[in-house]
Amino acid sequence: MSSPNFKKIFIDDISRLLKSGRYSNVEIRAGEAPNVKVFRAHSVILRARCPYFRTALSPAWNTESGDKFKIEKPNIKGTVFEAILRYIYTGKCILQNCDVVDLLLAADEILLVEIVTRCQDKILKDYPLFFEQDLVRLYEISSQLNSCTELNEFCSKRMAENAASLFKSVEFLNLNENLLVSFLKRDDLASPEVEIWEFLVKWALAQNPNIPEQVEAWSEQDISDMQNTVENFLPLIKFLEIPGKDYLAKVRPYKKLLPDDLRSNIKKYHITTKSKDYRSLRTTELLPDTQIGYKYLFDTISTWILRGDKPDYSNGNQLAIRYNFKLLLRGSRDGFSRQVFGRKCANEGNLVVLIRTKNPTRIIGGYNPRFWEEENGWRETKHSFIFRFSDVPFQEVPHISRVKNEKYAINLTKWEYNFFNDIGFGRGDLYIFKGTCQLRSYESEIFEEETFKMDDYEVFQVELFFE
Repeated sequence: MSSPNFKKIFIDDISRLLKSGRYSNVEIRAGEAPNVKVFRAHSVILRARCPYFRTALSPAWNTESGDKFKIEKPNIKGTVFEAILRYIYTGKCILQNCDVVDLLLAADEILLVEIVTRCQDKILKDYPLFFEQDLVRLYEISSQLNSCTELNEFCSKRMAENAASLFKSVEFLNLNENLLVSFLKRDDLASPEVEIWEFLVKWALAQNPNIPEQVEAWSEQDISDMQNTVENFLPLIKFLEIPGKDYLAKVRPYKKLLPDDLRSNIKKYHITTKSKDYRSLRTTELLPDTQIGYKYLFDTISTWILRGDKPDYSNGNQLAIRYNFKLLLRGSRDGFSRQVFGRKCANEGNLVVLIRTKNPTRIIGGYNPRFWEEENGWRETKHSFIFRFSDVPFQEVPHISRVKNEKYAINLTKWEYNFFNDIGFGRGDLYIFKGTCQLRSYESEIFEEETFKMDDYEVFQVELFFE
């Protein structure tokens, strides 16, 4: 009759073998100098538990040096390899003490399917912590791993939803051709077709760094090189969806990149068909009219309004919340004065303010569930909050600061200039026109400095409902 604690005792004993290195006959060096970490392990355990080591420790692949096998793994960090050995010896997969993405890559190389699955599940569950830091890298990595198709599709979809902003990022310019072709084949890219074309030109120039940006300065060889670079992408661009004025301004200067028959068809289309005067998106989902925000930003704000922590895409990768952000005001279009704000936004409830700052570039703002009106004083609420986002999706984790002193949640003032007061949130936590962020009435700061310079701002009225 076996002891009910046999499994625990057995695992503890095996774990002590790994920790002490007693009876070991394998030496594994992981990491690059000067951060090399040396592990002592046991070939019988490694072979029994891991298909990679069954091959790596076979006579055909590895010979004993003295009385030990020696394995070099400079491409795997010491902390990551330590997690792998712990799993092999004990069956425990602890993800907190090492880089989960690095562990995913190492586990795929070592052929440990369970760790790959656990890492993928961890990233999908806690995706803001990963995607907001390096979405493009995760897309590249998951594209290389057959066991990460779910993660790859999730990354691809998040990128498609935020395509217009990601096209402006440096990371996207480094995508290899095959991955970019795969991405541009999607029919749900949340970006006007002309912006997809503009990105393609930038990407092609990045692949040919010796070619000048000014198309007028291109030599015949430059044109030939650019034609070869974009050739596989031209069938993916929906040129007939590009309005005529955008085609003339942004596509026609590069007409030598297009085959003659394509140019002829585009010309014939615009001559015989009334050109569209709107910026068509591939996506069927209606995006807010914004020049500052992006889809993940609006999804996150919608979730925060409902007192959630982060968007939930578990329902078929679609956000369960349906929302409408109605643009009331854009500074660069309507003006930056308090009088314009009063005329456009006075007595309108459920307002979200987005401010794009400069030097540094951030998106900050706040949610007012009540309304602003022309009087001096405060409006009390427990549901307001202020926030910060990166100007490009997934570069940093969004930050929310909920109201702490509800009595001073919303600041009211006269529309004319007031040296001591301003329209905004708290007692200076976010003053829109004075450009100050001084922590007083909310939980935490949303800007690294107490003052900011506004580049542009938008005000939306929010309507939310559930399916």
